[in-house]
Amino acid sequence: MHGFVHENLEMVPGGSAAGDAFEYDLSGATLSPILKPLAAYQDRLLVLDGVSMNSAIADYWNAKNPHVPAHIHLLTGANTAATDNFGAGGAASVDQIIADRFVNEVPFRSVEVGFSTSGGGLGLGAYNWSAPSVALPYLYEPAALFDYLFDAFESPTDNAGNARQERVARFATDEHTALLAQHTGASADRLTAHRDLLASLADRFDALGSISCDPPTRPSEGTSYAQRYADHASVIAAAFACDLTRVATIAFEDQDPADCGGEPTGSLHNDYAHDTKDRNPQGGSEEANTVMTNAAVNHGDTVASLLTALDAQKDGDGTSLLDNTIVVWTSELACGRHNGSMAYSDLPFIIAGGGNALKLGRYVSFAESHATPYSEVDGPAPTNVGPSHNQLWVSLCHAMGLTDVNSVGVESIKLTDNSTLDCTGPLPGLT
Repeated sequence: MHGFVHENLEMVPGGSAAGDAFEYDLSGATLSPILKPLAAYQDRLLVLDGVSMNSAIADYWNAKNPHVPAHIHLLTGANTAATDNFGAGGAASVDQIIADRFVNEVPFRSVEVGFSTSGGGLGLGAYNWSAPSVALPYLYEPAALFDYLFDAFESPTDNAGNARQERVARFATDEHTALLAQHTGASADRLTAHRDLLASLADRFDALGSISCDPPTRPSEGTSYAQRYADHASVIAAAFACDLTRVATIAFEDQDPADCGGEPTGSLHNDYAHDTKDRNPQGGSEEANTVMTNAAVNHGDTVASLLTALDAQKDGDGTSLLDNTIVVWTSELACGRHNGSMAYSDLPFIIAGGGNALKLGRYVSFAESHATPYSEVDGPAPTNVGPSHNQLWVSLCHAMGLTDVNSVGVESIKLTDNSTLDCTGPLPGLT
């Protein structure tokens, strides 16, 4: 939530300025305050600066809460299906596009978790959409996530249940193959599809039976914000190691201001995020900058705990899960001051892991050289923008093996200089 204090995240080499195109080698570099919690993994980081959520700028509407279109566009890059106080996603989000690729290879399509200081849900709406206007439900407690993923899990030392289920699925597959000889046309097509699904299910039970992993200890309920995150990370890393799922989203909401150096009775949102100096026509305050920087550092610590949990799990070829997983850390807004559509441009993305799919160990800044997207709504807007985040999601799809994907969300955007911005294809310079 609430973006980043850019001056405490950006790393700009001498001779360059924010908004320029440049590349910074992170090998041996001193990381900025917000990135410093990830220092142990800086050779496996890819930090992107200057990318813009242009689809949200073009689709901006007079919502009472500018966070709402941000939530909707972040993972979909698509125009909203409803422009009311709650909004609705206009397309499947990138996580679900990727999950579709693996849906027949793992028991669980994806997992979505979210939490706040209260332990409750995402008050400003969903990020994840399986189809237009269809938001995915979230699990808020690590214990509930554990039960969802591991309740029916058979330990590798006692996998007789998986073996029995595999035998039943193989038998049913053979029965369908025999029946096919007696059918033609549409009936045969349905039988073939059902047979293939049963064969895939049998393969899945076989894979579960050979998994060389054990479930983690079931987490306690109702713990602190930081502990809930660490527990979520541990359960998700174990689920990846057991190949129960390959796609997960973790959504943070507000932190307690006292945990960020603010007043215990204050609101991180109203008292600090809105008063940062970044893009603030009223000037903002140094105190707000400090508190929101601390909030981002706290999140950096939690992201580091996820990277550590993934790195501790070893894959069969000697690499770690982190080497074979792409982790993306970002925010629904570029900065805390959501002043018109200004807060949708220059949105940092911090990527970790990914093995050989991406060229890591770099800080990459993209030039903000395009005119701002055209919007029907008047209000403060960025003067210039960088490439669209839609292209980053295409790159992510390619890295995950979906090389036939050429667009995620909108394919083009009209700009205020009457030119058109192409949003298709991968983001250049990532591989």
